[in-house]
Amino acid sequence: MTWQSRLKSMKYLLPIIITIFLSSSVQAASNTTQKIINKGIADINEIKIKRRIKKLIIKKNDIESIQDFTIPDNVTTFIFDENQTQLINGLALNEKLIRLDLFNNEITSIKNINFNTNLKYIDFGLNQLSDLSQINLTGTNLKQFIAASNLIKTLNGLILNEGLEKIFFNSNQITNIDNYTFPSSLKTLSLTLNQLSTFNGHLLDSNLEVLQIGGNDFDNYSNIVNLPSKLKTLILGSLVTPTDFTGLVLPDVLELLSIGLTSATQEDFRTLTLPPNLKRINFSQNSITSLDGLEFPSSLRKLDLRGNPISKQEKLIIKRRFKKEIPKLKIKFGSF
Repeated sequence: MTWQSRLKSMKYLLPIIITIFLSSSVQAASNTTQKIINKGIADINEIKIKRRIKKLIIKKNDIESIQDFTIPDNVTTFIFDENQTQLINGLALNEKLIRLDLFNNEITSIKNINFNTNLKYIDFGLNQLSDLSQINLTGTNLKQFIAASNLIKTLNGLILNEGLEKIFFNSNQITNIDNYTFPSSLKTLSLTLNQLSTFNGHLLDSNLEVLQIGGNDFDNYSNIVNLPSKLKTLILGSLVTPTDFTGLVLPDVLELLSIGLTSATQEDFRTLTLPPNLKRINFSQNSITSLDGLEFPSSLRKLDLRGNPISKQEKLIIKRRFKKEIPKLKIKFGSF
């Protein structure tokens, strides 16, 4: 057989080989995943769990509580969502578990969970937790912790692990974090839509890169102090009285600044000193009518002005201005 003939044969054989490979991969994945969805189960301990599965999904059942349940040895992902569960009291994690997901239940209390060393991801979001004082993550390798959309008022008693990189506590009722010590490894902290009236980052390590604190109860930007020196992304906005930015000191290395959903005008923004390395600014949904008197760094590449009452004539003026001043800048107007 000539090489041309072999090549022609391979042309027809290759799709068959790929199909066999893909079907075997799908089969392997299905053999390692067990789903118990919408089965009306009331007791988690009555579930017959298959041997050698790696992913266990228990969803949309009627399990009011988890009492002394042990996650099987081979399971690395445990997803327990939408089961109307109110109480966790005794949950043993095996040493191989990487992901623990208790999202969207009705949990008011979590007690007696022995968090394992290899755990990397926790999601307690969309429950009714008001207290995290029973959570001790010391000794774990957790990278991401989500407790968004709960009823949490304080972080007192919560012990986080060194090595944690991302925390999402957005949509809670937290009033103060000024004296709480976060891990020095932290890169992302989301506290959007809480009840903070002040923010003092003096206990936050300088390594923090992303901070989201919009939608809180700040009545003045001067109540936001000691922002981490290496911060690259800052999300503000939705403030009660955004009239004066004078006291807000932004880190020089900041690359993305978002201050939207306020009533701030261009006169208000003139009191804001922008850092020299900004690449993206989101000033959407404010009360800006022009950019007169506002200075922007030459590093800026994206400026979002959507949702502001800027006239057609003023938009043309803005475009002409920045075509000369910052030719690479892309500006968004209009509505969402």
